[in-house]
Amino acid sequence: MLSDDLSNLRDWIDRRVDQDGILTLPADLTGVVRFMLRDMTRTARALEASQIAGHATITSEDLASGKVKRLTIVPRPVSKPSGGGGSVA
Repeated sequence: MLSDDLSNLRDWIDRRVDQDGILTLPADLTGVVRFMLRDMTRTARALEASQIAGHATITSEDLASGKVKRLTIVPRPVSKPSGGGGSVA
């Protein structure tokens, strides 16, 4: 998963940073890191471009199976307008 790849990369970098915060990589590892970042960027772009295929329909069988729960709808609190001072356009 992308989050695992990013976490692994961060851990890997953290292990190789010196006390001054400098990260020095050999040329072959630089190539690997660049490849990983390119791949993660491609994956992130694909995720950003993805769309939901359609509406989900929850049946009574889904609810009876226990895998799906019906959540109660809680109305959002609405703040009351302050006692004036606002402009009316």
